[in-house]
Amino acid sequence: MVRFLHAADLHLDSPFKGLSNLPDHLVKMIRNSTFEAFNNMITYAIEQQVDMVLIVGDIYDGENRSLQAQKYFVDGMQRLQKANIRAVISYGNHDHLGGKWVRFNLPSNVDVLGNEVETKKLHINDEVIYIHGFSYPERHIKQKMIDEYPVAQQNGLHIGMLHGSLAGDESHDVYAPFTKQSLLNKKYHYWALGHIHKRQILHETPPIIYPGNIQSRHRKEQGEKGFYDVHLQDDECHYQFIRADVVRYEQVVMDGTPIRYANDVTAICHKALQTVRSQGAAIVELRITNLTEEGHALWQQTSPMEWLALLRESEADETPMVWVASVTCDAPKEALTKASEQVLALIDDWDEERWQEVLGELYQQANVTRFLPQYQTIQIDEMKAQVKETFLQTMRNK
Repeated sequence: MVRFLHAADLHLDSPFKGLSNLPDHLVKMIRNSTFEAFNNMITYAIEQQVDMVLIVGDIYDGENRSLQAQKYFVDGMQRLQKANIRAVISYGNHDHLGGKWVRFNLPSNVDVLGNEVETKKLHINDEVIYIHGFSYPERHIKQKMIDEYPVAQQNGLHIGMLHGSLAGDESHDVYAPFTKQSLLNKKYHYWALGHIHKRQILHETPPIIYPGNIQSRHRKEQGEKGFYDVHLQDDECHYQFIRADVVRYEQVVMDGTPIRYANDVTAICHKALQTVRSQGAAIVELRITNLTEEGHALWQQTSPMEWLALLRESEADETPMVWVASVTCDAPKEALTKASEQVLALIDDWDEERWQEVLGELYQQANVTRFLPQYQTIQIDEMKAQVKETFLQTMRNK
């Protein structure tokens, strides 16, 4: 049996986005968070006495790695070495081998995958372990690198490391694309993936897993971040997600039905923030839904920035830190219905001359005309119907 950690996308020294409105002490904490999350992972590996750590690409955020980030990573590898823990790492599209940087020498417990698919053979706990993978020689790898991976034939445990994209998933830049079946065809016991920052289990047996990144870096990277603790023996595999992040980003939706007075707003928000706080430090976007017309009228009497300032002040002394990035509320359903009727009526009221006027303005925009049908072929009645359907569908999804 071998026990290892599977991590990816550390993005050490990443430039964080959206920090302009934060207090200085919070900015400092967030800027250091990728380093602290990495430190949390190394500490966990040592305390749990795992056998090895796999890091699947994008250790650093840029191809020209900073001295600070490299020194911090080398220190972590040296801590593993003192604990007799092996490490196998690969570099991804962000920290590819074609970059220019002042290099640090890695300790002897670290195996680095080269710029072509190769196999590392390790002996751990009387087990023979084959680790297959590669590092990016340059930033853009568009070819199907999975075709270069060997099919497992020797006895032992086979683990694939691949920093790339599931074919057809364009939520992230598509590099080294693969299909799930192409991974299964290699007959490995575990697939350690990287590149996609959202934690995903693509297949259970054998496991094909994206651990996500270990620390959120902006509001689009929601929820807990960390790595997997994996126990692997023959065809039996057990794995558990372990949090490593220092601060996370959350979006919280609250039921505003009871709101009648200002203290109702603060009470509902405080309760939601306490739930978030119980899981650690966070940056939170609050959204209030289901307001009555009375509650919505109360909300509109004060500017959103005043509500935000009030909430921030009331939460300032609470620990751990939960910073309210924004607070918004949805209009009541009744108001949405009235607004919808008004918009639909307006669409019907426009005559052909008005439509031609608006479309003429649109067709004068050179950067969009290539996406539009020929002006002469447009049927106004058909366009009205399409506009109505698109609007109604949008309102249904609110």
